Amino acid sequence: MSMNIVNWIEAAERLKAGEVGIIPTDTIYGIVASAWSTHAVERIYELKKRDSSKPGTILSTVDSLSEFNLAQSQLARAMTYWPGPVSVVMDVDDHEHLHRGMASLAIRVPRHDDLQALLRQVGPLVSSSANHSGETPATNITLAESYFADQVDFYVDGGDLVGKPSTIVSVLGEVDDVLRG
Repeated sequence: MSMNIVNWIEAAERLKAGEVGIIPTDTIYGIVASAWSTHAVERIYELKKRDSSKPGTILSTVDSLSEFNLAQSQLARAMTYWPGPVSVVMDVDDHEHLHRGMASLAIRVPRHDDLQALLRQVGPLVSSSANHSGETPATNITLAESYFADQVDFYVDGGDLVGKPSTIVSVLGEVDDVLRG
């Protein structure tokens, strides 16, 4: 195989350096980059062949959520879903390169211990399922590699994941709205 497999510690260093990688999450494998590296975020769109107006999901620790200036009422509702495999759509005014003109983002605080440790070191990540748009999301590193080969900078192998893409809940209105179950 041509893929560059690294451990979580090396993945953190590479993400801080602006690289793009494939990692296991609390749901499925994700293609990730530092949320603060505009160039790396754009690479995800290119690699996935994804509609450039469709925002990725933000993976974050609770402590890093303050960087997004979220409305306290929406954040309080979101906190009832975390940590875990639920991405919550909230209003976000800043960070146009992340919200792609939508003025909202899906944010998830994962339960996965290694991923939480990575997020504490690197900060928030932009994540999208490790597949090309319209294809089956990768639940193992072999499938992820079949999609991206050496186009990404590194892979972290977390074995076979039995998850499915995260549930998406919007807290933009008065009532929580499940967008994807």
